[in-house]
Amino acid sequence: MGRLFWTAMALIGAGFVHICFVLFAPVGMFRALSPLETDASQSNKLVLLSPDTRRTMLPALRGPGVAAYCDIDLTQGAVSIVMRPPQTYWSLSVFSQGGRQLYALNERQADTEEIAIEFKRAPGLLEQLSGTGDEEGVSIIDSAAWSVELKDKHAYAVLWIPYGDPMFAKIGEETVKASTCAVKKKA
Repeated sequence: MGRLFWTAMALIGAGFVHICFVLFAPVGMFRALSPLETDASQSNKLVLLSPDTRRTMLPALRGPGVAAYCDIDLTQGAVSIVMRPPQTYWSLSVFSQGGRQLYALNERQADTEEIAIEFKRAPGLLEQLSGTGDEEGVSIIDSAAWSVELKDKHAYAVLWIPYGDPMFAKIGEETVKASTCAVKKKA
């Protein structure tokens, strides 16, 4: 009878540890892989990732390519990402702090010369019911090609431009350097 009890306790303990790891480890692992510190001066800036940092932070992005990263901080207001995409494959993905993909855009969805995406904090339930909150939402939606409301105050945007030929690396780097991720100036 004692062995049965301890076997059951070991199984329950193992199940508890497994559930805790599945629920909480991805958040910590994604934050630990962030190339930028949580320093406020690094927020809302598009940063070109070195190949080593890209391989560490984003192991799913295999092969040659250019990657850029922006720590979106909505506590300072709406954030705008503006870019002139290259005439090749590219993707822009936005992730929550826990690593869950919130939004994605690629060259097929955005067949245009310039892309402007506005990120703003989604109003809470009480703000929606009372009609109060951020009144600039209407102007943001009117002025941007894409408008995304996020429920979290922080998110991460990753721009990925793969290339098959190394001579196209310069085009990808120029695209990143000409792109911006910044707090939207209030009119």
